[in-house]
Amino acid sequence: MNATASTLFSEGFLKGYFDVIGAMLSSKPVFQADAVEDATAANVQDVLSEFPLMIQARVPGGGAVIVFTTLEDARQIVSAVTGEEPRDAPALAEDETAAMKDIFDPCMGGGTGHFRETNDKVVELEPAEIQMVSTEQSDEVLHVLGDVATVLRYSYEVPEIVDGGTGALMFSQALEAILPLEATASDGTDDAVQGIVEERFGTPEAVEEKAAAVPREASGNINMILDIALNVSVRLGRVEMPLGRVLDLGPGSIIEVGHSVDDPVELLVNNKLIARGEVVVVEEKFGLRITEIVSQTERIESLR
Repeated sequence: MNATASTLFSEGFLKGYFDVIGAMLSSKPVFQADAVEDATAANVQDVLSEFPLMIQARVPGGGAVIVFTTLEDARQIVSAVTGEEPRDAPALAEDETAAMKDIFDPCMGGGTGHFRETNDKVVELEPAEIQMVSTEQSDEVLHVLGDVATVLRYSYEVPEIVDGGTGALMFSQALEAILPLEATASDGTDDAVQGIVEERFGTPEAVEEKAAAVPREASGNINMILDIALNVSVRLGRVEMPLGRVLDLGPGSIIEVGHSVDDPVELLVNNKLIARGEVVVVEEKFGLRITEIVSQTERIESLR
């Protein structure tokens, strides 16, 4: 293990991870990482015994980044974001798991997005998986991480939400190859927080309204993301086709997309459904008049 590279990767990832949490909550979380270690069956079991909630994001082609936390701390963060009372049960309900995925999946993206901002290096992650784990699953965790992995514990605080929180981070050491050893942490807001705008705050006006309700120092963190560019697309419809028919397509082929001319079309931001509307013509160009902003439940469903 290259301790310097492991430390830089872990601290960079955690910074991006907590930056997203801070953007969601108009807060400024702080964290402190402990020394890094090679992941072994023994210390992985210790982590699983203390932190039974696993937020796992696999790397396409092999490897993973995994955050472990307590169920209580995760519920406090979810409660602060959604405005709902935290549950008090030993297990996760299906809808609770979906809500956690809606919140922590962008956080994992924020962790890797930090490196895109600081070193122009892209780390692709598959959508996060949320599940409860036990010490008996240590071999399974090590298998997902690959032959060589790093583990470290960290402490953190989210003002007025989580005080004295603790957790653990594990990641495949192959990921350290994206990081030059001279890299340093950045104080800038990571590009990966862009998903927070549409998934949590809605329109820029809603972001500004929320920011106005918190102290100036905290609201500045949100204002920093308002100029982030997002990919916006309009979807007329969609259809599943067998591969054979796709290969037969050519000029003149007609595809029925299962969409009535009277049905609203969908507005997607970063491939996530956020609104519906009707097609209009503006100065001889197509446009979209928004008629509906989807509910939080529908946003969660669109992430599955």
